[in-house]
Amino acid sequence: MRLSSSDLKNILVNTAGYRRFLLVACSFLFIFFVSAAQAAKPAVYIQKLKNQHYRLMVGGRPYIVKGVCYNPIPIGMDYDYDWWSDPNKPWITDGKLLKQMGINTIRLYQTHENSEAVKQVIRDLYKLYGIRTLLGDWLGFWEYPCPFYGDRKFQDKVKQKVVEMVDLYKDEPGLLGWILGNENNYSCLGHVNPWSSPEVDSEPDPQKQKLMRAKIYYSFVNEISQQVHKLDPNHPVGLGNGELVGLDSAAKYCQDVDFV
Repeated sequence: MRLSSSDLKNILVNTAGYRRFLLVACSFLFIFFVSAAQAAKPAVYIQKLKNQHYRLMVGGRPYIVKGVCYNPIPIGMDYDYDWWSDPNKPWITDGKLLKQMGINTIRLYQTHENSEAVKQVIRDLYKLYGIRTLLGDWLGFWEYPCPFYGDRKFQDKVKQKVVEMVDLYKDEPGLLGWILGNENNYSCLGHVNPWSSPEVDSEPDPQKQKLMRAKIYYSFVNEISQQVHKLDPNHPVGLGNGELVGLDSAAKYCQDVDFV
């Protein structure tokens, strides 16, 4: 059977159209799979490099934290001052100054009971100045009565508070990550808000007592970190340690935190 010239022309046109269709379809699939792969990565995560060093990644790009701890208390006021409810919104003025300084991150030691006020601060700083927030909880350390990390009821109370914090703020675009504690290791290995337990008290060696308390505390923080990762896989979890004290114990018992 011989094909006419018009038949050959139709075949070529249809073949070219089919090839164009395949090209467009493959391009679409490529974009889809690349987008899906990018979407699978957490919004913020710690990347391990070939040289065994680490770097913080935000939106697929390296992020160098240039930060301050933020707690704007006016002169004459004490630590109980409720700056979150200040009608003057000090973070708006401060945010402008921080931006001029080159600051891209603030750390909040503790959230306020008014979650909408906390969200407003996070959103204002991020939308107006591109400043992200590391949100923290001091795990009952700076509250009364003093912490008792050897007591399971106390641990459960603290853990529940952290879970509530994560549920409330994990979807905030301006959130950079979480920080658990603030120098709480001094209660185990120092003399700030000390605590003990029957098991620790039964050990006669004071140095071993310190190590036992450190194991209890850092193991507890690790439990919280695991829970936070389950609730929010998109942000890293940090340990708010005082100086380098106790980091050898933290390396043993608190391996599910992402940074210190």
